Amino acid sequence: MSTDEVTYIEPESLLWKFFDNETTEEEKQLILDWVKESEHNKKLFREARTAYIVTRYPDGEKAFDSTNAFADFTKQTERKTISFRRLLLYAACIAAFVGIGFSTWIFTGQKPQDTVTFACRNAQTRQVALPDGSISLLKKSAELIYNTSETKTRTLSMKGQVYFDVVHNAAKPFIINAGDLLIKVLGTRFIVNARQGSDSVIVNVLSGRVLVMSPNASFILSKDQSGIYTKSTKQLTLIDSYDKNDIAWKTNVLYFKATPLSNVAKQLGEYFDTKISVTKEIADYPLTVQLDNPNLDSVLHLLKLSLNLRVHKTDSTIILEAQHQSD
Repeated sequence: MSTDEVTYIEPESLLWKFFDNETTEEEKQLILDWVKESEHNKKLFREARTAYIVTRYPDGEKAFDSTNAFADFTKQTERKTISFRRLLLYAACIAAFVGIGFSTWIFTGQKPQDTVTFACRNAQTRQVALPDGSISLLKKSAELIYNTSETKTRTLSMKGQVYFDVVHNAAKPFIINAGDLLIKVLGTRFIVNARQGSDSVIVNVLSGRVLVMSPNASFILSKDQSGIYTKSTKQLTLIDSYDKNDIAWKTNVLYFKATPLSNVAKQLGEYFDTKISVTKEIADYPLTVQLDNPNLDSVLHLLKLSLNLRVHKTDSTIILEAQHQSD
């Protein structure tokens, strides 16, 4: 068979056959040729593998050696030349898994057309109804791209901090792509923190269960649990509880229990999107308080009275310092 000959392949068939260990040696070689073209193709192969696991093993409990599958695959044979036309053919197969118009994206750099984008540009938060009826609350600078052409799943990509209240639909899993982290749910409430520039992606579950998957691991998170994926080390960690202040932008409640004032200032700054600093002299002052629907001026007044502080405002920063007798 010449390298320019093209045989039609049903979408989703070739990689599924490979992951099920049913491909011929020639088919394995053809997949390998495409994967070894670039690091980017390797990344897409891993995303396809992850999507396969989501579909084949929806509860994340059956055995699949996701860590070694790719390494074993690449050792099986030596690299050969692959035709551009054949490469397009495999691109179509991969698109069925990763939920994007792959051939358009990889060869033109353009985003697929069958998507709906939701963003929160200027307001502190924005609530939106997704095409499937699920509700999302976006924090400032967050963005969602919902794939409306996908028929078997509800697929979207995101950045920033977003709260999800997902409509239950067992027949169409809700799948979120947050960089290297893949999140799958059927119906539940949770928050994803995937801020640009951060070394971590955090998933906090408010109710139900969520399956989170990285290239090297996967966990099922239950209510009040958190999953933290560290980009630099590619490690996924499960934590049995999370700081409720991490989701204060959604709940509008801040809790502090003997919390050092330096930490209070940091969390208040994140909540109000304002830089707040404290002097070294008062950094360790403990604060215990619950703030419901807090207002910045009211909170600053409370701190000033309860801790005997002086509040100094500049154009870009609020500075908290000790109030002395001579002031």
